[in-house]
Amino acid sequence: MAKNQLNEFFREKKAKVAPADIDWAAKRDSWICAVEKLYDTIEKDYLALAKNNLKIDRSRQKTVTEQYIGDYSIGELAIAAGDEIVLFSPKGVNLAGAASRVDVRGDRGEAMIVRQPEDGWALVVSRTPTLRLAPLTDEMFLELLRSVMR
Repeated sequence: MAKNQLNEFFREKKAKVAPADIDWAAKRDSWICAVEKLYDTIEKDYLALAKNNLKIDRSRQKTVTEQYIGDYSIGELAIAAGDEIVLFSPKGVNLAGAASRVDVRGDRGEAMIVRQPEDGWALVVSRTPTLRLAPLTDEMFLELLRSVMR
């Protein structure tokens, strides 16, 4: 009996397919473009005045694997200031609660930036008891760096 139920369980899983009305390649490409635009904003708007005091590296690539999309390469952003590095690393586009997410890691901790389709990029201020977001502005970007850097 249990073997039949197990077989049925996996048959149902196999039958699940990607929603046909979504162009997954276009969704992936749009996500990669949005991340590059985020990095442009960070570099040209938020860090323009501090450029002489830090090093910006956009040459890093990582491989992400997502359901329906598969494996793809996407850029990371590293900001080096003194002996510290802050890494902006895209998590993915198929996430619950957001259109996509970029994780930010520094010596003191981690933070998240999420993309909302209507509102652009936002910093996750808190996740519990409810999700609170703050639009990513130059002030919020500074708060983000202060939270992850020593």
